[in-house]
Amino acid sequence: MRKLVFILIAIVLYSCSQEDNLTEDNITVDFTSTPCDVFNRPNALFPDNVIEIEEGDDLSLIINGLNPASGVTLYFKSGVHLVPTATLSNGNLTPYSVLDFRSFTKGVELVGDGICSEIRQVDANNACSVRLIHIYDSENIKIHNLFLNGNRDNLCVVNPGEQGNNIRIRDSEDILIRNIRSVNANGDALNIGCSDNIIVENSFFDSVNRNTLTLGWNGDNADDYVITDLCISNNIIIRNNTFSNADTQYIDFEHGDSYKGVQIINNDFLPRSIFVSTDVNDQYAIAFTNVEQHSSISNVLALNSFHRNRLTFISSENISVRFNDSIGKTRILGNVQNMIFRGNSFKIEPTQFYADDHIFNQGVLIRKINSSEETENIQFNNNEFYISNFERGIEIRNAKNIQVKNNNIVNVNTVQKPNINTNVLYGVRLMAEFNDEASAYIHGNTMTNWPDDVITISANNSSAICTGSNCD
Repeated sequence: MRKLVFILIAIVLYSCSQEDNLTEDNITVDFTSTPCDVFNRPNALFPDNVIEIEEGDDLSLIINGLNPASGVTLYFKSGVHLVPTATLSNGNLTPYSVLDFRSFTKGVELVGDGICSEIRQVDANNACSVRLIHIYDSENIKIHNLFLNGNRDNLCVVNPGEQGNNIRIRDSEDILIRNIRSVNANGDALNIGCSDNIIVENSFFDSVNRNTLTLGWNGDNADDYVITDLCISNNIIIRNNTFSNADTQYIDFEHGDSYKGVQIINNDFLPRSIFVSTDVNDQYAIAFTNVEQHSSISNVLALNSFHRNRLTFISSENISVRFNDSIGKTRILGNVQNMIFRGNSFKIEPTQFYADDHIFNQGVLIRKINSSEETENIQFNNNEFYISNFERGIEIRNAKNIQVKNNNIVNVNTVQKPNINTNVLYGVRLMAEFNDEASAYIHGNTMTNWPDDVITISANNSSAICTGSNCD
């Protein structure tokens, strides 16, 4: 009887935990192994207006015949759907493929049979900046169960660019990207700006010339529309995705815009095996810029696997970073406030891809850059740090009210690099300079294999104040 009760309780708990996954079309597809004949196409978003597209159909003719005032479901049946670039009346190529949707106020759905429904770019303009799927000024957008191929290796080997996105969305809302496989984008796999209520989930992204996912950018002067005002994108959820082989960021919150209510949960950021970019200082798992407080939705980075990929936070606030695995080198710079890192593991070591790591300075850097900024109220509690071949585990420079509490900070150097001076190896360095101040509560941490646990430095009429048991 006791065993039966336990089973019933387990079933109830499992059902409650899976509440978000009970909708008929929320099916996670393993794109690496799922044959088409076992994939069940979900119900159409617009069942009264479904257009079935066979391999070889004239996509230009189909798209031009759509009514933007009516919601439409485009079902790409199994096959390779070759997508040409749209042309002007004079024959010149535009920055868009024929899959160009504008002012679809009722909604547009693009759906297929998973990996067996491939949408492939077949030509490119001179700048290699074609958007494979482009959506502008639209609502209720759903793109799912498709294989998107930007075909970069065949189209843009000589002239790579950054505008050639597999999906580009601007000035839209209620966007769901689910169960897609996106590869070989000449720019970004997914570029979304000035848009609200965005969900990207259960997808696989690979082999991207720039960023896997870009959010923002307020000046689209490469398009035939220009957004010049500050854009604020609200309610962004990125969950249960796999990111592989992006040339720069896996996720980039672009400068110039603002983002509120960001949740990045349970994603896998794989180790990188290829790079094209010469700017190897611009390669992070996630670059947070201008991520701000939302009135009702917290900014959360949780339960992700980073495989030593790096993080950077610039001009952001109110972010909870918790229970992530294998975070690499981390930078917190400029006007950053109210952050908490809790229960994470950091595995920080130089890699062949990160050229600036030859300096071997800080595993984690918290630094105020300009006098007009405030870098303050940042907590690192109950984290595990395993740091190899860096001079400092954590460096706090001109930042205030920093808490480093109950962490395990381990120097795991197995082979001492010849350019590291053992006299400057510190678990934590607290430093104030240039007439500024720094303050930190450093308490209850276990620091292993550091010649000095904590070092405090005040220079140039500045004040560095350290309190807590590790400061004694």
